[in-house]
Amino acid sequence: MFPESRWLCGGTLVKDDELMQMLREDAFARQKMGEVRERGGAEGGFEVKRGLLYHKGALYVPGEDLQGRILKQLHDSCTAGHFGQHKTMLLVTREFWWPRVREDVKEYVRGCDTCQRAKGERAAPAGLLEPLPTPGKLWEVVGMDFITDLPRCKTAVMVVVDLLTKMCHFVPCSHAITVEETARLFVEHVFRLHGLPARVVSDRGTQFTSRFWRKLMGLLQVEVSFTTARHPETNGQAERANAVLQQYLRCYVSQKQNDWVDKLALAEFAYNSSENVSTGMTPFFANHGLHPRAFPGRGEESWSVPVAEQFVEEMEAIHRQLQLNLERAKEYTRRRPTNIRGGHQGWGQGVVVHARIALERGL
Repeated sequence: MFPESRWLCGGTLVKDDELMQMLREDAFARQKMGEVRERGGAEGGFEVKRGLLYHKGALYVPGEDLQGRILKQLHDSCTAGHFGQHKTMLLVTREFWWPRVREDVKEYVRGCDTCQRAKGERAAPAGLLEPLPTPGKLWEVVGMDFITDLPRCKTAVMVVVDLLTKMCHFVPCSHAITVEETARLFVEHVFRLHGLPARVVSDRGTQFTSRFWRKLMGLLQVEVSFTTARHPETNGQAERANAVLQQYLRCYVSQKQNDWVDKLALAEFAYNSSENVSTGMTPFFANHGLHPRAFPGRGEESWSVPVAEQFVEEMEAIHRQLQLNLERAKEYTRRRPTNIRGGHQGWGQGVVVHARIALERGL
């Protein structure tokens, strides 16, 4: 016997028997489950397992109320991250399905008040992109950067990103962090988990340009690369991670902004479990070959233990596909017409515009 599974929907656990009762009352579910039973197996991508209806492996969710609670859980919760339509769509359809799921996700995200208030503009910077070569191995090349001038005793975040899988670590620290402290945090949060990189890409902050840091990296045989002056997008992965983290914190911190440190672990989880546009994978999947569980559910599934050779082959295939996807993304960017912009954007007299005012401190 399988243990009874529970489904977390908007903070409420829904038991299998409750879900089955909802399916019995749902006309669409009754029709599809009847068709599957009549034909003695899967029909049109639908199948019935343990009394529940699935469509191509995703659980069918009946009723607008339950669908709405799932959207709230997988968009609004701290482990979801208030991400955009594409990432929310992938997160929802990884586990759940209903006929209008894509339209409902788009409508829900477009109408999210928190997203409209917290998210900044995503206009492309002027000039040509300078993408770095695609790394050959996991955590071979990492980008490092700092977000500074944050409130509370910890006033900065050290951001470290693997340039192949896009996995990030967010480490709270002080804006006055020393070179020695930077090295210690690097060992505790990067080396401990992933070993030494072959190359570190960073800006020209004093933590990275000091003799101590260069000497340390030299002794460890780690190449140090700096962003081009006035062209920080050379370290674009870290810059993008900074923007996503700040957006996340604006969505979830309290009005006093004194609890942002407590949100970093969940922010890191949300970032690493959302699909990256360039790689076509989540950083978790690219590193480990599986998706982490963010909520209870899918209790009928059990973990299978593949033989070692099969596991190695699967991970190698994932990493080959990862590199191929990155190269395709770069080629698409190179071929796309480039709009080298300059000057100022203007508006006609009498047009009402919203101006984004940056605060001196805070999020």
